[in-house]
Amino acid sequence: MRMNILIIPIMAALLSCKNSLNKDVEYSKQLNFFGKDLVDHFPTEGAYKSFSLGIDTVAYYNTLSIVATIELSQENLNAILNNNKKPLIDNQDSNIIVVNSFLSRQNFPTPATVFCGEQCIDKTILKEPFFVLPNFYLNEYSDSSTITRLPNQFKHIPIEQRTGIYSDKIDINKSTMPSNIFHGFSKGISFDKDKNVVIYWTIVW
Repeated sequence: MRMNILIIPIMAALLSCKNSLNKDVEYSKQLNFFGKDLVDHFPTEGAYKSFSLGIDTVAYYNTLSIVATIELSQENLNAILNNNKKPLIDNQDSNIIVVNSFLSRQNFPTPATVFCGEQCIDKTILKEPFFVLPNFYLNEYSDSSTITRLPNQFKHIPIEQRTGIYSDKIDINKSTMPSNIFHGFSKGISFDKDKNVVIYWTIVW
C-alpha cells in the first residue's frame, strides 16, 4: 500500500501533448507552483516536436521535482548548447550525487528499492565540488543501469544549486541527504544531442 502512495500520484502527473508551450495551461500552472526562481531556466514559449511533463509534488520522500522532456529541432538544441556557460558533466562524473541516493531500508523501508536497492551510498559528509541531479527513473528515456537512470549518451548541465529550505512542503527535520546538503535545491538541463532531446529539471529536497 505504501508503494501506491508514491507511484500513483507521480504517474498521474505525467502529461504528454504536441503543441506550443505558451498554450499549455497545465505546464504554466506547474511552473507557478515551483516559483520563478526555481524554474526560470525552463522554456515558457515556443513550438516543439514532442513534450512530456513529470511532476512530484507529493513529497513522500521529502523531495519535490519537475521535469520537462522536450524534443527540439537540431538548430534549437545547438542554440541552447552554444549559449551555455556552465560545466558539462556525464554519468561517469564522480562528483554526481543523485537525490535520494542515500535512501536505505532503515530510513524508508520497502520503497527504497525503487531507487537504489542494496547499493545505497553511505550517508557521509560530501566534499565539494559536487552536483546534485534528479533520479530519472520515471522518465521515458530511463535506463536502470546508470547512476542518474538516464542513458550514458545524455550529458548534464547543472545550472544552480543551493542549500536551505525552498518549499513549505519540505519537512525541515527530515532528510536522507548528507549533513552538508541536508536540504536544498538544484536545477539544470540534461540532453541527448543525437535524439535532439532536452530535459529541463528542478529538484527540491
